[in-house]
Amino acid sequence: MVPIDGFDKNVRIVHVGDLFKKIGTKDWKINVFGSPIQNKKYTRFANLPLLSRDKIINSTMPERPSVDRIIHMRAKHQIESVFLSDFSELSDYESVVRAEGTQKAFKIKQRNQPTIYIPQLELAKAIFLIDSYLCKACMSTTRLSLEFDVKPKNSEGHVDINVLETTTFPLDAFDQNGTRMILAWLLTNKAVLQSFESIYRRLDKERQSDKTWERWTFNFDPPDMTNWKFHVKGKMSHKQQAYLVHEIIGVEIDSEMPKSVQFHNPSFIRRKPKEHTALEKDGDDGQSWHVRPDELSIDDIESASDENNTIVLDDGRLWVSFSKPCSVTKKIQEKEITKVSENGDNGILAGEKVSTDDAHQGGTLPSADVGGKQDLSDKEKECASRFQSFNDMLKILEHKHGCTKLDSKMLELPRVGRSRKHLLANGLQRVIQYVKVKTTNVTVRLLEIDTSDGEKMISTKILYGAGDKDWLEDFKAIREGIVSKGLSWPTKLLDDLYGEKGHKGTNHPQHQGSQAGNIPVDALESWAGRVFADIERIR
Repeated sequence: MVPIDGFDKNVRIVHVGDLFKKIGTKDWKINVFGSPIQNKKYTRFANLPLLSRDKIINSTMPERPSVDRIIHMRAKHQIESVFLSDFSELSDYESVVRAEGTQKAFKIKQRNQPTIYIPQLELAKAIFLIDSYLCKACMSTTRLSLEFDVKPKNSEGHVDINVLETTTFPLDAFDQNGTRMILAWLLTNKAVLQSFESIYRRLDKERQSDKTWERWTFNFDPPDMTNWKFHVKGKMSHKQQAYLVHEIIGVEIDSEMPKSVQFHNPSFIRRKPKEHTALEKDGDDGQSWHVRPDELSIDDIESASDENNTIVLDDGRLWVSFSKPCSVTKKIQEKEITKVSENGDNGILAGEKVSTDDAHQGGTLPSADVGGKQDLSDKEKECASRFQSFNDMLKILEHKHGCTKLDSKMLELPRVGRSRKHLLANGLQRVIQYVKVKTTNVTVRLLEIDTSDGEKMISTKILYGAGDKDWLEDFKAIREGIVSKGLSWPTKLLDDLYGEKGHKGTNHPQHQGSQAGNIPVDALESWAGRVFADIERIR
């Protein structure tokens, strides 16, 4: 995670509080308390995606998100806006209790279960304020309407959205599949947009000011959340009667979406180099150009320059999944270039300071945007045809070999560095399918990579030791590893996760067309037999 200047290393957040800014400026800050006690007690509101109660900021060790509860929102649940002081065990420290108690939360009563308290800012962060841009956009009535031209839905359920050339939305963020989904949802669902706009309406009505400062306690009107699921971590009261959400790791959204959405902008260009260079190489060095978030630091004082493309800093911890997903893409044009910058498109080097302030002429630091989301929406409806042979083989495993399919999902492969292996030859997103399979003796996960474009032949991977607890995080690392290894299995990573004997590849049938997944029926029986034998070998 990218560190924030002014805070010590490994600081645990104990309070996320009011917003404030100097009168006459646009730069909103937010109060933040840390443990151990810090001299600095604020950061820019644009850094909100990095903040949650009980989270370690400026961490020197990688932090795996740990979900301890899933909250299923049902129509019968009563949702009430309350002060956080309603939760009686906020802290052992009186100063933290006083500061936290004035914050707004949603209180959710459940029959025969603990009462849930979700801080309103944490909920908004999970569904709307997912990056620096949207944190700044919510403080205005016009920003989205001035930067995005949303066309009416056509007869086929498709919506085109023009990303206007004057936009300040970081164009690289359109490569974050979850961010793309959230933005499409926000711009095409009127009820959701009204919920987002309620943030400014509340701010405009409730902010308080003196001669120097404006202050506001965040609150908003949430959208209809019936049938949503929140994957959270938090704190249970000693009597097990109430639960306070500290952080929302993932959210499953049940909401209306168009059938498809496409973003358009002249800058959406797929660069087609005339000569292959080391910087474009897939494989172990596929992301060598990319500056990791922890190699930079955020300056809370200096302004952001418009001289660089805004760099997007995302540690990939948080995710969203839509139960009714639509195909959300960007319209890409191919353009030849003759050379590639040695430092990537932004020219930003490790060790530099960056700013999440609005970029402008005369700004002093490179512009950056923090946050983003993974999209864990199941792509089966869109991409099932790409896995026809694999799914036919699975049916043989079930009917002939007595296997039971417990779970299955198709997810997109992420962009990693300059590699284009996350895309098919036609520019569509490449996906990967996992299937959890149980035999009489063992439960395993099968992984199958989308090679419907005939890019290369890749074996079916069997994972023997992949448990449910860490699967989402493991699968994220595996997907990134596949791309960074040039569309190959990341063997060292799999060895580290499950041991050298904890995974095995089963080759596809050798037959013309199998490279593109078009495996003839007479070869499926033998393929299923070999997969079953490899599954059972762990006995």
